[in-house]
Amino acid sequence: MSKVVRRGYQKEDVREFQGVEKTKLEKAAYELYFLLNQGYPIKQATTFIGNHYMFSERQRLALARTVSSNDDCSSRWQKQIKEFSEVETVHIDGFNVIITLEVALSGSPVFKSLDGTIRDLAGLRGNYRIIDKTEKAIHLIYQWLVSKGIKEAIFYLDSPVSNSGRLAGLLKEMAEGYELQVQTVVIPEVDVTLETKANVITTDAIIINKCISWLNMNTEIVKQIENVWEVLLCEEIQYRELDKGIANMQGYNCIMVYNQKKDNLLFCKRKKDPYLGLYNFVGGKIEENEEGILAAYRELEEETGIKQDKIELNHMMDFVYYNQDCYVEVYVGFLKEEVELREEANPLEWLDFNHDFFDCNVFAGEGNIGHMVEQVKQFGCLSQSMVM
Repeated sequence: MSKVVRRGYQKEDVREFQGVEKTKLEKAAYELYFLLNQGYPIKQATTFIGNHYMFSERQRLALARTVSSNDDCSSRWQKQIKEFSEVETVHIDGFNVIITLEVALSGSPVFKSLDGTIRDLAGLRGNYRIIDKTEKAIHLIYQWLVSKGIKEAIFYLDSPVSNSGRLAGLLKEMAEGYELQVQTVVIPEVDVTLETKANVITTDAIIINKCISWLNMNTEIVKQIENVWEVLLCEEIQYRELDKGIANMQGYNCIMVYNQKKDNLLFCKRKKDPYLGLYNFVGGKIEENEEGILAAYRELEEETGIKQDKIELNHMMDFVYYNQDCYVEVYVGFLKEEVELREEANPLEWLDFNHDFFDCNVFAGEGNIGHMVEQVKQFGCLSQSMVM
């Protein structure tokens, strides 16, 4: 039996990233964000704030890897690929993505960065060894790539790092079980190479800043891992910037339609990315200067044929995605009578409540559909409650 290794963990982490210390870090993150937006270099600004709060080196590193300026975040989001239908080949920063997933699988702290990526504090420093979490991390990567319809993955590994050859061999060996072409490239300067590429998979901020385009794979994969220790330091930034930023974001709506008996939910089955082949709620884009509730009724009629007089919609909640520069308004409604559905682009289907709405292999939204269903189940919507 292989030795159990907890990648990226130090015993001080429990104290330094929870409770009072985490509250201090959240305050410091907002102050660092302010300084970065004024043009201060990240190293000097982190040192200044770290000295003020008497943070450890590890806490300072967490701040530096988590917080970015508004301009840097916007630039990265503009280059981020969100639809994968035309992506056939990806270029993967091998050690970067694998180590972060090993850290997450180890129950060690990973950090949701302001630019939407997941980062860790595990330092490579020229040394790497395969651990008991490595194969699981590789399986998760291959499963994600295949689920997105990607045909070829090229892993770039730093040749000066120990065991890079062994990891390259393991990547090739494990690829045999997947419908995926895998190449491994072991070279001295991975960063310099990836900076010139499109379709790059990495969380390295410098590479993301310089590459042509990138995919945020690890953030999606980490959502599938149980008992992840995900540290959120940027919530205060996002809260304070919400009112300022949302006005310039693209708005979408998501509409939960219950039948008259309240024992079925209406879903469409996606025929293209994102979420090809998965069940999703109906909805669409909010047009410029269009009121949210009117957009919801319009989209509902366009996609299902359900007219406004057949249902009353209530605005229940919103999701704001800073890393995608958009927000989603969620509406809930109960049919007043049975209706005949009219499909537009995607097939429509009524599903009962025996389904696991958190199953990301069946339902879109990385678990958000399950969350929304539970919200209605427990708290109802604005005008009427619901008991299952």
